[in-house]
Amino acid sequence: MSSIEVRGPPDVDITPRIANIGFLDFHRAAESTAVGQAATEKAIEWIKESIAELG
Repeated sequence: MSSIEVRGPPDVDITPRIANIGFLDFHRAAESTAVGQAATEKAIEWIKESIAELG
């Protein structure tokens, strides 16, 4: 059994939209990171609110 199966699905799934960046586009790593950071910053308020509701 893999560790993912033991732990279950993720509590939060942030999926940045990088469809135009392929897995071999290493030269676009900075762009990909920036897109991921923007997606995370966009989701952070929702995450904080969800944690507060649990609290």
